[in-house]
Amino acid sequence: MRKNPYYELTDLDQIRRLIRENPWAVLVSNPSTGLAASHYPILLEEDREEFSIVTHVGPWNFIVAHSPEFPRSSSRRRTSRS
Repeated sequence: MRKNPYYELTDLDQIRRLIRENPWAVLVSNPSTGLAASHYPILLEEDREEFSIVTHVGPWNFIVAHSPEFPRSSSRRRTSRS
């Protein structure tokens, strides 16, 4: 990805404010099955002196995002009713 200096933030106070106001991140990976984007909540570790964020990436998210056996949308999930 090409970085655009116009959008670069270097002021840590502005970055912290941005994260507090928008506490979600998108992690994009490129497995053999194609691009996968997953949304994750992020939190600032306010009690640390250095800049630090925390999130949780569970193994289920990784399996679903990287496995062709799992449907990618709810329209593909079908259940049979008897």
